[in-house]
Amino acid sequence: ILESELGDLSSKTFNTYALFFQSQFTFSENLNIFFGTRYTAHNEFDNMFTSQLTTKYSLGDNHFRLNTGQGYRVPNIYELYYDWQHYDEFEIKGNPFLKPENSLDINLSYQKLSKKWKFMIMLERNMIDNMIAEKRYENDDFYYENYDKTSVNSFESNFGLEINNINYELSYNFSRVIDEIEYNRLPEISEHIIKFNF
Repeated sequence: ILESELGDLSSKTFNTYALFFQSQFTFSENLNIFFGTRYTAHNEFDNMFTSQLTTKYSLGDNHFRLNTGQGYRVPNIYELYYDWQHYDEFEIKGNPFLKPENSLDINLSYQKLSKKWKFMIMLERNMIDNMIAEKRYENDDFYYENYDKTSVNSFESNFGLEINNINYELSYNFSRVIDEIEYNRLPEISEHIIKFNF
């Protein structure tokens, strides 16, 4: 990060490291379980253990997955200390009082894979404490803030097809972020995304 982007702060150093373990257990040709855990250490924030567990059940070319996992994200140097003026038009200001995010994610998916076509559908709910968000004042200046409790609720679908050696793929994603204290929808993201590739 350039000194001119840090305001009055001349330098800043973070020390962080992570250790992780992951394993797969095969109970039968139909049932697999994946388990992982991670330890994250940081010199300015709490050290944290997070874990993830995924169950996959297959029946022919049909695959069912149930996944639950914890998340932990510390704010980065831009979110904490950025202080930059864009040609006197707007300012981006970091927040040194940001807290790390903690989250719990649960998703359920179904996938169909055949020789000529594929289909996938997934439902997901991610509950986040202290979500770090980029916000904007009325004068268009940017700043960063924690939301106490939020959830990201999403639906994802994908359909792919091969015709005459050409692959077509259509996907639709819906995602809604909710403030779980005031029960308001947070408007910073586009809720609907449609993609078509060939």
